[in-house]
Amino acid sequence: CAVKIPTVICLLAAGAAFAQQEPPRALPVDPDLQVDPGQDFFQHGRNLYERAKRSTNLDERVDGFVRAAEVLSRYINQFPKHPNAEYALWYLGDSYYLSGRQEDGKRCYQALLRDHPQGVLAAQAAFRLAADHFNNRQYALAAPLFEKMATLAKQPADRHQALFNAGYSYELQGRTREATDYYRIVIADPDQPNALLSRAQLNLGRLLARAEKLQEALPLLDSVVMSRSDAD
Repeated sequence: CAVKIPTVICLLAAGAAFAQQEPPRALPVDPDLQVDPGQDFFQHGRNLYERAKRSTNLDERVDGFVRAAEVLSRYINQFPKHPNAEYALWYLGDSYYLSGRQEDGKRCYQALLRDHPQGVLAAQAAFRLAADHFNNRQYALAAPLFEKMATLAKQPADRHQALFNAGYSYELQGRTREATDYYRIVIADPDQPNALLSRAQLNLGRLLARAEKLQEALPLLDSVVMSRSDAD
């Protein structure tokens, strides 16, 4: 029987672990070694962001993110080259996004990728942008951002997720060749555990069966059945 995989729900569920990870903390400045007028400014904005994130009251939460965005925006304008500028862009983008200003949030994630292309938060920014495009069915825009996330990801699980999502985005565009290439990469990845292995085998097997390449498709689909039997 045909196996249906919900697109948006699957992506959000599979990417939840990555999306919910706390961004790395900015390095504190030792006041005995350096006088840094930007540090207190940044710390104030970050504290407002963290307080809003902890709030369980929706109105207070949104208001907190609005206040954090105001402070972080002024910080970035006054200290664009500060060591914490990358973190500030992330917190600012998140504050905008979670207060309902998604387009402003996305512009911050884009700025982070542009100004800090190899930064510690670049992979997370790429994921946020890719997921937004994917959930709006803009698969042609999502795919290259998932590819970027894959090249930047520090953890194998994040790389597997990005590679699979890139393949799935291409599949939903009807670009079968690119989709099969990415599913094969996920399957061949030596880093374990690989939570996307069975899904990549299933999707690749389906595409090959559709192309009447049954000799290659059937072993992949058998592997999926066997892995589910073992799980039961």
